[in-house]
Amino acid sequence: LNDEEIVFSINTIGEHNVINAAAALAVTHSLNINIKEKINYLDNIVFPDRRFSLKDSINGGLLIDDSYNSNPESMKKLIDAVSKEKNVKVLMAGEMLELGDRAEEFHYEICSFASGKVDYFLSIGDMWKEALDDYNGHGVNFKNQEELLEYLEGIELKDPIMLVKGSRSTNMDKLADKLTL
Repeated sequence: LNDEEIVFSINTIGEHNVINAAAALAVTHSLNINIKEKINYLDNIVFPDRRFSLKDSINGGLLIDDSYNSNPESMKKLIDAVSKEKNVKVLMAGEMLELGDRAEEFHYEICSFASGKVDYFLSIGDMWKEALDDYNGHGVNFKNQEELLEYLEGIELKDPIMLVKGSRSTNMDKLADKLTL
């Protein structure tokens, strides 16, 4: 505002959410609406359920339930949101469906992208099987959620960041619910 610094916070994570909020504030300012009044709303904004929903999880961890839907860009945004955190990061990914002819390629792309950003890449679905060859870390593909949960029980995790993502029809929301305290 005319050389005045505006500081705000938003009750979620993810650089893309902050950028969206800043853009909304810029539009607010350009329409001559009191921007300082609107900043207060950002701290109390309610996001749709299962879109970057933050919940307490097993082993003292944080669960980020982003199971509402999935595509390559939203998967990357989820991974980026936690990539710099020091806690062990466990990505549990159902397939990204309805992506057309490039679906298989997108799964490889995500595995490569996740390398060095998450510690465990636990996937369900055939499209992840070979794509995990492009992941540099602990990558395991499972037939179903029960197998994945059994595997998780065998890993020593303290204060992990658990990420759950997948296309709606993969029912990853059910997995997220089983990991929530």
